[in-house]
Amino acid sequence: QKVNLSSVKYQVCRLMRMLVQICQTLDVIPEERYVFMKLLYNESTPDE
Repeated sequence: QKVNLSSVKYQVCRLMRMLVQICQTLDVIPEERYVFMKLLYNESTPDE
């Protein structure tokens, strides 16, 4: 199947609709929310 702009647009639209439908089935988010993150640094990592 050949990929072209219209097929990509169609698939993205389908994906967005599916995501909206899935999100509507999720439980309500609590008022208090927390996010925990950890940032690590490695000196041997290249600058690029």
